[in-house]
Formats: sequence, structure tokens, C-alpha cells
Amino acid sequence: MKIRYNGNTSFTFTTDGLVTVTDLASAKASGVKGLSSEADVVINSRLEATALDIKPVNREKVFEISSPGEYEIAGLMVQRPISGVHYVIDYDLIRIVYIGFGSKNIDVKQLRDLGDVDVLLLPYSDGEDFPSYDTIQEIISKVEPVILVPFGTDAPGSKSKEDFVKTFGYTTATTEKMLKVESKPEAEERAMRVVFLESK
Repeated sequence: MKIRYNGNTSFTFTTDGLVTVTDLASAKASGVKGLSSEADVVINSRLEATALDIKPVNREKVFEISSPGEYEIAGLMVQRPISGVHYVIDYDLIRIVYIGFGSKNIDVKQLRDLGDVDVLLLPYSDGEDFPSYDTIQEIISKVEPVILVPFGTDAPGSKSKEDFVKTFGYTTATTEKMLKVESKPEAEERAMRVVFLESK
């Protein structure tokens, strides 16, 4: 699976035969440029779905997800718990947890039994729509991902990447254009890697 960051809370996941994008409408509304108008699956972290003029890439129709439930699309499993503000995305042996808008008051207890998480996509913005730094620390401790991908937005009260690194001490974090995640059995010993993805 390849993961790219589009800006705001929007990511693109590319697997064999499927293109999935998060929060496309919100990214567009916030002024993110260069967004693709093609996707097979659109995941919204806001409960209200927003119809967009999106063309499917590999399917006859775009599959849009906003509501709690479990969904299976061409080998991609997407789960959103009832009253939850996060998504669990599974493909092959890869597990991704995506936390987006509305996560200010996230119930961290909902994240404790997620199993082995390969990638955690977590906003560091703080502000009115996102978790505080104290909550972010709780989330990271509960999820224990192999790779942490922190991302920021321009929301009111947002904190900067530099402030986030200084607070949490992630001085060995790398910045990459794209993250490639391989399907492989979980290693017994692992150290969390922190990766910032450049927006397109």
C-alpha cells in the first residue's frame, strides 16, 4: 500500500486495483490545491457525507463512507465504531488507524483493543476540531503503531510541526513524499518510526 498526503486531513491510499481518499470535500473546502477528482472510495471523518464530482478509477461507482459500520470493498476493510471518530483500515496484513476531524473529545478507550497497528495517522493541530497534546500522548501510548504519521491543518488554534516535534521530542523523524507499507508478519520487537509526509 502507498500512502500520500494531500493536505488538511486528506490522504490517498493506493492498493492493487483501488484508490481510497480521506476527507476530500473538507480538503477542497479548505483550499488544498491539486486534489485528484478520481477515487474508488471516499472516507469522511465528518458524519455528514458531501457529494462531490468524483470519477471512479477502477470501479463502476464511487463508494462513500461517513457513517459507523463495517465495509468491505475489493479486499479493503473499513471500520468506524458507533460513536467513534476514527477509522480502522485493513488491507492484507496492513492495519491503519486514521483520526481526523471531530477528534477533540475522542474516547481513547476505544483505541485500546486495535491489535497490531502498522500506521497511525494522527492530527497534531490541537485547536477546536482536534485532540490536545495530552490526548495525543494517550493515543500514541494506547495504539503503539509501527509508524506514526503526524499531520497538521490550518484550523483555528492550530499548532505547528516544529512545536509538535519540540513537545514530543521526535527529533529523528523523517520527511517523505510517500509512505510505502508492506504486508508482512508483525516483528516481536519494534521501535516506533515517526514520518511526516509532504503534501502534494
